[in-house]
Formats: sequence, C-alpha cells, structure tokens
Amino acid sequence: MTVLLQGTEFDFKHRVVTMIAGMLVSVFVALQCNDPLTGTTLWVKHPIFSLIALVSTLFGLLVRAAATGYLPVDIIADLKLHKGKLVSDGAFAVTRNPLYLGTFLVVASIGWVLNFWGLLFIIVFQAIQTLRIITYEEQELHKKFGADYTQYESARVPRLFPSSQSLVAFIDVLKQKTDWAYGIRNNMWFFGFPPCYILTYMTQSL
Repeated sequence: MTVLLQGTEFDFKHRVVTMIAGMLVSVFVALQCNDPLTGTTLWVKHPIFSLIALVSTLFGLLVRAAATGYLPVDIIADLKLHKGKLVSDGAFAVTRNPLYLGTFLVVASIGWVLNFWGLLFIIVFQAIQTLRIITYEEQELHKKFGADYTQYESARVPRLFPSSQSLVAFIDVLKQKTDWAYGIRNNMWFFGFPPCYILTYMTQSL
C-alpha cells in the first residue's frame, strides 16, 4: 500500500491527464454494470443524486476559489513543482492541500450521477491519485524547507480533509477573503459541472 501511494514527478506532471482519464473510465465502468441499489444503469435518472453531485461540486469550487490567490495561478497550473515560498496561511492553515481537496470533491461528484460502481471507482481512483501527488510534493517540500515544513506538518494542519476544529477556521478564511473574483475566474474550467447537474436535476424532476 505504501508503494502504491508513493507518488513521482510523473504523477505531478500528468495530474490533469490522469484526472480526465479517471473520469472517463468511471463512466465506462458505470455503463457496464447495473447499480445494485436502484436496479437502474445510472443514478442520473434519480434527481436526488444530481442534487448531491451539485452540493459536492459547489463545495469543492468554494474550497478551490478560497485557496486560489495564496498560490499564484501560474504556479497552480504549472507542470513543474515550485518551491519558492512555504504557504501556510489562509486556506492552507485549514488543510495543507486545499486545492487538491477542492479538486477531489469536484471530480468525485461525477460518481453521484453514475451509479454505485462508478462512484466507487472514481472515489478510489481520485483518492489514490491525490495521495500520490501529495506524497511527491511533501517529499520535495521537505527537501526545500526542512524544519519549517516539518513544523507546518506538526501544527495539527490536516493533510487533506479538515478536522471539525479546522472547519471553523475555514469559515474565518471565507470571511477574510476579498479576491473572490480572482479565485472564481481562475477555476473556470470546473464551472461546467454545476450547470450540468442543475440541468439533469430539473430534467428528471419534471
């Protein structure tokens, strides 16, 4: 298991490609297997699942928009890992990887309009991919920042999913953030998800 979750530079550089591949494969898996819970092929036929997917996506987008700005967009989107400055404030004081948390929630949301098997696949795949990227980054950040990064890790800042205490801190982060336009504008590639879920919800509710 340790080897499976130990990421490399390849995982980091190809994170977008593997994310898209995971979504496509999850759709393929769902189409091959009937759902054991509802007996239908896809959950998209049931409005409640589109609603769950929408909530997951919106929360993921909120997290990403809140975190964007603490790291410049050219660094976020770059294929090279930048190590110029250790960022540990704002959203990065709530979880050490808020951008990956947001991405996880958005991408995993597609499983809620597929079926049990599609949801299971995309969650497991995305969890493994995310942890592989994080372990690679942590290894590189330890080399760069040494004791400073060790102190950041030991400051009870969760690796990915916030604790109940840090969720309270996240509310303060949202209140203090002022550059929301910047955060939203630079996450536009994910904003195609909510309209799709709203459309499927309204279509199946009629």
